[in-house]
Amino acid sequence: MNFLLKKIKSYKIFLLTVLFFLFIFKYIVGEAIKKENFSIPIVISIDNNYLPQAMVATTSLLKNSNSNYVFYVLISPEFSRKDELIGLENNFENCKKINFINMGNECEDWKHGRFPKEAFYKTLIPKYLPQNIHKCIYIDVDTVILKDIKDLYQINLEGKPIGGVADSIRYFANHRFPYETKGIFDFQYYINTGVLLIDLDICREENITDKIENYFKRNKGLAHDQASINYVFYSKIKDIPLKYNVLCFFRLESDFSEDPVPIRLFTEEEWDEGRRNPVIVHFAASKPWENSSVRYGYEWWQYAKETGYFTSTEEFENKVIANKLSFN
Repeated sequence: MNFLLKKIKSYKIFLLTVLFFLFIFKYIVGEAIKKENFSIPIVISIDNNYLPQAMVATTSLLKNSNSNYVFYVLISPEFSRKDELIGLENNFENCKKINFINMGNECEDWKHGRFPKEAFYKTLIPKYLPQNIHKCIYIDVDTVILKDIKDLYQINLEGKPIGGVADSIRYFANHRFPYETKGIFDFQYYINTGVLLIDLDICREENITDKIENYFKRNKGLAHDQASINYVFYSKIKDIPLKYNVLCFFRLESDFSEDPVPIRLFTEEEWDEGRRNPVIVHFAASKPWENSSVRYGYEWWQYAKETGYFTSTEEFENKVIANKLSFN
């Protein structure tokens, strides 16, 4: 009898051990499948005129990445070029889905000057993205993406709702930029909003879009999207490395000690990595399709020509090549 009981006990222990390892195996495999199938949510905002630039930005991202992406494209009711973007799903295996979000009449009263209503759509991302999306990356389309941005997505925001790269306005810190600084009197946290890492859950919990809307009610026609984001998120912003939003108006050919701006904004290591090995280059001021001397314009043109949306004269192309940024 004792022998039989021992056998049964041994069998139970063996069975429990097998079940435990089966559970662990299933969990590991399941997590691996989740990671393999996971698509990083990317948000862009465009109108009909900027569709070609959007094609350059998205093409460069998909070509330079092994990660999967799902796009959320913020558009107005007037947008009529969906089919051109949807073509990315057929051309790139890692483009899993193009989703369009019609913003209706949103931001109609906010636009001013050279900033159309589409420029303000990014401020309403937490309101319009599906509730099952908890984190996303927003990217302006006047950019070229030269590397995978998985590491950007995985940055720990440390409980803050948003992350971005320091803007040079931190250095100048005055009112020479009225539309960028409306209502802001301390620029120590000021970021450029062309690339944003957003914790959507925190933004929703803190009713960020309501605060943005209230800001524009008070400052209608007097501020743009960057001012509203920096005002509302003040002191709740996580600085992310320069390489994720290398602004072409920085003097990227300069060493760290030669320019007072990077000394104020970045570490020497961050400055050198950003200018030599950028992940995202942002043409926030001068545009490479208009100006042959723009820093990193050569790289932008490699993808622009591939999309078929842009052509240039031989003279312009030679100038682009001559102005290609190089380092010692």
